Amino acid sequence: MNDPEVLVSKIGGDKRIEMLERNWLSHDARWQIAVVDSFGWDAGNQLNQKVTRDMGKTMMLRFMKNTGISRVENIQELRDIIVTTVSSNWSEAMDKNRVECQSESSIRFEINKCLIYNNISKANATDKYECGCFALRSGFCDALKLEISQECKKCLMKGDDKCEIVLNVKKWQK
Repeated sequence: MNDPEVLVSKIGGDKRIEMLERNWLSHDARWQIAVVDSFGWDAGNQLNQKVTRDMGKTMMLRFMKNTGISRVENIQELRDIIVTTVSSNWSEAMDKNRVECQSESSIRFEINKCLIYNNISKANATDKYECGCFALRSGFCDALKLEISQECKKCLMKGDDKCEIVLNVKKWQK
């Protein structure tokens, strides 16, 4: 019989994190397909948007609690906290992707590599799936009490070579 502690010790920290990330993404994909199979794409997308926004808020609140951050005061701080939160939850999420401050109130996201897109593309569902990244960022900003808008300039799901999204802060937390 194998000792559980010995078995766990055979899996390094990075490998455990990778397993957790992949298990979460597998769960997410299977949940989406189960909803789509039972209720159709409209319901699947609607529920995914709601859940992803709620998850984004929860993720950011946990991140803030664990780092002692209570608010962001400028666009560079917002950019840094979003990048760090995403990287903390998906270790490869920032590979080949760029996030830049464009002005005192806007951030440009350039997504060249997206695991979700790759999986949706393999399933031949890019014409049906509504990406959850907008909902995720909205949830982050809900937690930070920021009023934002987002504009999609390019989208992998629509056949572009990358995603290009601009997030604008309309109102900063007081």
